[in-house]
Amino acid sequence: MEVTRHRRGTDWTDRPTANLSYFTAAVCERGHILSARLAPGQRADTFCPRCGAKVHTKCPKCNVHLRGAPRGTASGGVRSENLRFCPECGTPQPWTMNDLERAKAAIDQHAAEQGFSAAETAALKSFADDVVTGTANEAQVSGARALLKKFGPAGTVLWSALTDLAAKTMAAMMKP
Repeated sequence: MEVTRHRRGTDWTDRPTANLSYFTAAVCERGHILSARLAPGQRADTFCPRCGAKVHTKCPKCNVHLRGAPRGTASGGVRSENLRFCPECGTPQPWTMNDLERAKAAIDQHAAEQGFSAAETAALKSFADDVVTGTANEAQVSGARALLKKFGPAGTVLWSALTDLAAKTMAAMMKP
């Protein structure tokens, strides 16, 4: 059986290679999927009609086409959480990085308002990085939760944003 090497962050895994090829997906920088079925030579919009953000059909780092729907199947939608990382180089896609940057900006804003130390702010931002890459461990989760309790109601909002990032990351990691 033929296998393909896949990279997620710093980890490589071998997966059986199906005899399927994929259409190209077109996704804007905010994660809106414009198409999951672009055929070779078919052009996507340059900008998203929903939000005006730039549309990507290739990984910005390695230039591999974004994996869309499988060819030769009746089903074939693509969910944005399945496109959070490039399956070839493992780089987070622009919409994944935008989610992370928004979370970090919210951490900066609320940390300044609440008088958090630079070390506490850095710990929360590091936790956000680990949430996106799926490498956060139980001790980090407990530490982040304790820090966010100091934020009061704003901490609840930040925790919700971080758990949303974690859910998207886990959904992507669990897909075959």
